Amino acid sequence: MKNIIAIILGGLFLFTSVFADSTNVGIKLGASTIAATGTSTTSGAAKVTHAEKEANFSLPSIFVERQFDTSGAFSLAIGLDLVPMSAEVGKLGGGNGFDATLTAEDLITGYISPMYAVNDKTTVYGKLGYSHADLEFTDIKRQASTGAKGPASTDKPSKALMGPVFGIGIQMKSESSNLFSAVRLEASRTTFDQVTHTNSNAKKLTADADMDVISFQLVKSF
Repeated sequence: MKNIIAIILGGLFLFTSVFADSTNVGIKLGASTIAATGTSTTSGAAKVTHAEKEANFSLPSIFVERQFDTSGAFSLAIGLDLVPMSAEVGKLGGGNGFDATLTAEDLITGYISPMYAVNDKTTVYGKLGYSHADLEFTDIKRQASTGAKGPASTDKPSKALMGPVFGIGIQMKSESSNLFSAVRLEASRTTFDQVTHTNSNAKKLTADADMDVISFQLVKSF
């Protein structure tokens, strides 16, 4: 999926290069919250629904955009955002679940952003895209079975996290800095598809997650 996103965005970059007024590159510093709910099912036992859990973490990333204008105040940016590191997004543990650390890595997002210039300095924009990341389960310490704690699970699964991204933001031009052209403040939500895994103890686990990000961005235009 990551290769597909990169190929599509690369083609769009080439297609729009003739029309583009600028290329934007930047860094993004985000405060993220991921909320997840899930179920677990052991053979011969009823499905257990687990309460929602939240994890907070920082999410720095880099991005590149191709932006082209229409005849009026509207423009369109086509971009690719990459988190070039892993982030521990939370821990699961206790009860009918299992003790483990969840780490997301290689988060890549392809997106389009319709933009509207309110005036010479201020632009508001929306964002619509699709994200893909690898979710690693590590440090698995305990696996519960029906009525008692079972043996430790020996698997260390890796799953794909995928889902659509929606966001809104505001951009302010910088007139005094040579390092960057504008700053942005953005809010976005990623709704990940359900993740399902059956571990080495024949326990089926499912999880649904949403990620909310509030980010501050520095943008350089060429």
